[in-house]
Amino acid sequence: MPPPPPQERLGIQVGIDPASASARMNRYEQGTRIPTPALVERIADELGLPAAYFYAVKDEEAKLLQWFSYLSAEERANFTCANLDLSVSQKKA
Repeated sequence: MPPPPPQERLGIQVGIDPASASARMNRYEQGTRIPTPALVERIADELGLPAAYFYAVKDEEAKLLQWFSYLSAEERANFTCANLDLSVSQKKA
């Protein structure tokens, strides 16, 4: 028997009943059903993404969230501090 399609497999991995995983994941992807925040967290964890990624309005926001999630804690702190300093200096100008 071949493995289930990726969409169905992801649904099963995050705890959705195998009998309905494919249909439910398809509905989430198509926007005809909205997953609970807890399910979004599980999907995000499974995919190695922050949950906020799924709520981003623009592709650029999603890409930035994805990129930021790949940084180490030290890199995140450095990035945040550098950009806060830049933001403050721009407001003073």
